[in-house]
Amino acid sequence: MRLPGLCAAACLLCLTLSVGCAPSPSSGGLWSQQELRQELVMFRFSNAQRADGARAYQLGVADQQLASERARLQDLATNCPGPSQALEVSTGDRVRDGIRIQAQGDAARLASIAQLAMADWQLRRAASTGDAGFCEAARASLAGQKQQPRPVADDPFAAARPATVERDPAHPGLVLDNPPVDQALSSYALGAADGVRANSPFPEYLAWVYGGTASAQVPSISNDLSAEQLVDALALTHPEWEPDALYAALRMR
Repeated sequence: MRLPGLCAAACLLCLTLSVGCAPSPSSGGLWSQQELRQELVMFRFSNAQRADGARAYQLGVADQQLASERARLQDLATNCPGPSQALEVSTGDRVRDGIRIQAQGDAARLASIAQLAMADWQLRRAASTGDAGFCEAARASLAGQKQQPRPVADDPFAAARPATVERDPAHPGLVLDNPPVDQALSSYALGAADGVRANSPFPEYLAWVYGGTASAQVPSISNDLSAEQLVDALALTHPEWEPDALYAALRMR
């Protein structure tokens, strides 16, 4: 279920149809000839060309949203650490999820999203701790500078650990079983699915950001680091996940 792709195709189709349906100042006979030529041009495009157009539209939307999210975080970095704030779910999670769906398969854009997600986490850690070191780390992330992950004795996400999220456990509905992440994300976020069974930390993330109840085996970790400190160390090792996804799973300990 790739709704963004369908939306892009629909928008392109609407734009194309608007060309053929726009009123013309010319006479009726000439207008009919022009309309026929426009319709012929529209149908000359192959399926591949129409797909390329839809993909170009998707990536254009993704780039606009990436620029907006980067500007938001750069503004926060300018005033970092800012007023003290408790560590809460990020307002940027849903925005970046939408960009991920639009940019799926594009390695460069997905890498940019991961950098923004890391900067977002570091800025929120700075606000919750007052530690200016997180501000410097966030600026480095925004600049695309490579940072070395801190070694951790135990990585609870190194091995598969099943988990489940249900929007309303008392009224179970359609539950997706190990679906592709993009499909599950759009289906659960839009309410087309009522639950998702997948490996941690994905279900825990869906529950925290989009609502619901997550159940999972609590990870066994043989160190004294807090959930926040573990995310500081592990987020760079798992750029495929939002840091909030790791935190949502680890804070269940």
